[in-house]
Amino acid sequence: MYFQLFFAIDRIKALAPQHPEWKTEQPFKAVLENDMKELTKQGEHGILRLVMATHAGNTTDEFEAIENGWTVIDMKNDWKVIYPFELKEPEH
Repeated sequence: MYFQLFFAIDRIKALAPQHPEWKTEQPFKAVLENDMKELTKQGEHGILRLVMATHAGNTTDEFEAIENGWTVIDMKNDWKVIYPFELKEPEH
């Protein structure tokens, strides 16, 4: 689940030039401004909006090409630089 969110955040940033309305519309605005507190306030509904915006409208082959081109960050070295918020383990 975490990587889906990270992928969606990166895709929102990549797709933003095609969607100027995202500059003023939550949860997209929070992503574009790196405002993780506001993104957290958007809750599950906000996260689902991000995932839908970044995952819908592509064929399977198109999505696979995008996904294969996505770079996974070095969790030990790059985490705090790229995603300045704390990752918490899910409760069981």
